Amino acid sequence: MWSNSCPCCGNALLRHARRKGVYWFCTSCYQEMMPLNGVQSPSPFDTMNLESMLNSNRVRSRT
Repeated sequence: MWSNSCPCCGNALLRHARRKGVYWFCTSCYQEMMPLNGVQSPSPFDTMNLESMLNSNRVRSRT
């Protein structure tokens, strides 16, 4: 799932490159993801932190 899917929402990730290197971008979450090659899955704690951050951004954008 990690190679082409967002770990938060499961939607497709778009690969982008810039001077600092390659990164992945989720068009659903509007978040940049670091290259995931050879990286282990995040811990449940990291995933919960990311989900809460995404949810708080959504609430702020509605107001």
